[in-house]
Amino acid sequence: MDSRHNRSIAAILIAALATLIALGTISAARASQNGPDASVSPAALEVTPHHTLNASEVLRVGTIVKRKSGRIILINHKSHRQNQTITIGSVASSSGEFAPSNSCVGPLAPGRRCVIDVMFTAQQSGSHQGTLTITSDASNPVISVPLVGKLKNLKSQGRSAPSPTATATPIATPTVSASPTQTPTIAATVTPTVTATPTRTATATATPTQTATATATPTPAIACTLYVSPTGGDSGPGTQSQPYKTLQEGVDAAQPGDTVCATGAFTSGVTFNNSGTSSGWITLAAPTPLGATISSSGSSAIDVNLNAQSYIAVENLEISGGGWGIVTSGGGSHWKVTGNEVTGAAASGIQLNDGDYADIENNLVHDCAGTWSGSGSGISVFEPSASDTAPGYHITIANNFAYNNQNPQGGADGNGIIVDSGIQSGYSAAVLVENNVGYGNTGACVKVYSSTAVTILNNTCWGDYAATTNSYTWRGEISLESATGVIAANNILVANPALNASNTAILDGGGSGNTFANNLTFDGTSGDQSVSIQSSGDTLSANLEGDNPLLTNAPIDMAPQSNSPAIGSGTTAYGVPTTDITGAPRPKSPVDLGAYLP
Repeated sequence: MDSRHNRSIAAILIAALATLIALGTISAARASQNGPDASVSPAALEVTPHHTLNASEVLRVGTIVKRKSGRIILINHKSHRQNQTITIGSVASSSGEFAPSNSCVGPLAPGRRCVIDVMFTAQQSGSHQGTLTITSDASNPVISVPLVGKLKNLKSQGRSAPSPTATATPIATPTVSASPTQTPTIAATVTPTVTATPTRTATATATPTQTATATATPTPAIACTLYVSPTGGDSGPGTQSQPYKTLQEGVDAAQPGDTVCATGAFTSGVTFNNSGTSSGWITLAAPTPLGATISSSGSSAIDVNLNAQSYIAVENLEISGGGWGIVTSGGGSHWKVTGNEVTGAAASGIQLNDGDYADIENNLVHDCAGTWSGSGSGISVFEPSASDTAPGYHITIANNFAYNNQNPQGGADGNGIIVDSGIQSGYSAAVLVENNVGYGNTGACVKVYSSTAVTILNNTCWGDYAATTNSYTWRGEISLESATGVIAANNILVANPALNASNTAILDGGGSGNTFANNLTFDGTSGDQSVSIQSSGDTLSANLEGDNPLLTNAPIDMAPQSNSPAIGSGTTAYGVPTTDITGAPRPKSPVDLGAYLP
């Protein structure tokens, strides 16, 4: 392909993320007990990239547009605790080659967000630079996000491509840094954004020698069959021009194969009373990421109740408040909970009770379980019940961010992710917990309680068990309690014993026959094992104990630096994820540790 073809117009979404957070002085006692809580006057605006793609990464991806990772997201994340509204004055690009789709100008209410897609268009090959400038009434009123777009001829690099492909990457550097030689500390909360990565299908069984395989395909556009909007009419009929007014009307009208598309803000939740089928799921979704919000009130309210129904999917919703975010109970099977943000639930954010076959992927679950008198966590699978004995993973929890989830009444919960009480319910089907990121939870990053056949693979955990006010002593980034047959491999686990002397990277208490392989453990002091085994018959092999993982800028950017010992230190014995948490293809060998590629 000669250089003339490089003059074709090519466009791709920018892989950039920004976070609007309130910053300020954090009292040590408050931060250690309930997570960071800024005291701000006025609010401040900070822009940080979620994960910076370098040129080689972009070229290796080649199909970045399929990951829909072209968003800059402004989030008024913490100011809801001070009831502060931030006003965005302008969003402007310095170059016509970078065109923002949405100005976001105007007030950004507490807890709300504004999404900007930036389109890069080039007529010449090579590197192109631009700057996105954001002004606001924050204390630092002008923020600049440097951008780089690259138009490459992939065929010239030995790859087949019908036309030139444009790629783009942010070059902004995080403004918060942490010394890799110091004990990790819980910094002001940074809200990551879940990109729309494809749903994985794992085919491995729990047999340790078998390799998990997956097929990554682009997430298709949502095909709506019924519509719901707060501006609709009470009687429907649920068309795009005459939508239902409430979520309940739309879901009650749905039959197998229907997709109920919701847009706008809803102040009451929804309960599913009908099931889909294996060939015709019922889906409740926003047609665009986080394009519908559900904000219930009351500590007993449920925002989305799957209600023991089967073949149900919940996608792209922004859920806040209430007692529980997304819940199943009493049975049912085959659920997909993907691409949602759940925050501020009094109890668990995502709580799947009973039942079988669940995919919980690409969700953002944070600041939940802080006010309920019982026990809650970010993502919880409780007492599952197998519907068959088919091999392979029945439950997959992958590519989620679970952070700052609380449980101030106790200390046994407030986990980022927990697989809970499967042995009590007789559940022995395989469960996969893979490619997740957790930090700042008052419980474990990943806990397995009284369960078996769970594989914990390529997760990154940092500074969990953040509560200092409870007497609970079993405190691991990965915590196994009365668990058997669990495999934990290729994880990066950074504990903070400065918060509590019992905090460790790995904890196994009261179980047997568990395997820990090729994990990196660190507690701020080089050489400390940060491993506590209080069970029998465990196998530990090739773990990097006491090695600093050299993360780029935890918890803002958890990607390993180029000289990190996590690079190439993994094992293929228990499966290799197809991608990292950003959707970048993960090489099968050598295997890097953690959720991010370097």
